Amino acid sequence: MGVKILVFGKLAEVICLKEMEIADVKDVAALRSLLIKNYPGLNGLNYIVAVNRKVVADAFPICVGDEVALMPPFSGG
Repeated sequence: MGVKILVFGKLAEVICLKEMEIADVKDVAALRSLLIKNYPGLNGLNYIVAVNRKVVADAFPICVGDEVALMPPFSGG
């Protein structure tokens, strides 16, 4: 079991995946670095990261079994 990554909106279009699993990552910042290394099209794109349905900062730790969502910025009316 690893970390489940859900990808939404334009981000899913850029990496051509809506879901993936990774083995291990320390925190959100490390995840962002890994994603840019594996999917260079993400470089420069803004996106929000949620871990277990809570929006978190880059220093937030990620543990095996967590569900991480990558979401493009959104606005409301």
